[in-house]
Amino acid sequence: MKQLFILITAVLLFSCTEKTEQTSKYKTYISEINELNNSLDSNYRIFSEINTDSLKSIMNTANEKHAKAKEVYKSDTIDSRFEEIMLTARGGVYKKMKQYLVDHGKVNDEYEYTSNQVKTLKQNLIHEKLSEEDASTFTQQEKNSMLLLNGKISELKSISDHTFNSFGKLFFQLDSIIEFHEKQ
Repeated sequence: MKQLFILITAVLLFSCTEKTEQTSKYKTYISEINELNNSLDSNYRIFSEINTDSLKSIMNTANEKHAKAKEVYKSDTIDSRFEEIMLTARGGVYKKMKQYLVDHGKVNDEYEYTSNQVKTLKQNLIHEKLSEEDASTFTQQEKNSMLLLNGKISELKSISDHTFNSFGKLFFQLDSIIEFHEKQ
């Protein structure tokens, strides 16, 4: 019985000394990181559901329609509405989507890297392996990194939303230009 009591006491003492997020002296840093990380994870989940194949298709179709409209449009006068549509197709869709796809890959890589950095930092903070100065510095660096990444994700989500919402109107306008000028 005495041995059982000693064993239970030892287990209790050991479990009480094990560090957790709540018992670490850096629990405020951990809390700040968790809050930003939850926001980043939520935003990234939505971002990762964006269908890049559809965006590629929109980009390629816009480029093809732009080229066709440019080919059939013959006029001695400058039509500012035509120019606006053509600029939107080329710059607003094709070039923007091309850059979007490059940035999409970078965001995926950065998210993975940041997630690993945050996990490592949290473990170091929980187990108090860092000095106060290092804990503060590294926490601030990771917070800044997560904020920047979250901003980039939001920007890309906005671009894709705008593209999905406006490509139908743009394609209709390009088709109208092509149809009108092919008849002439």
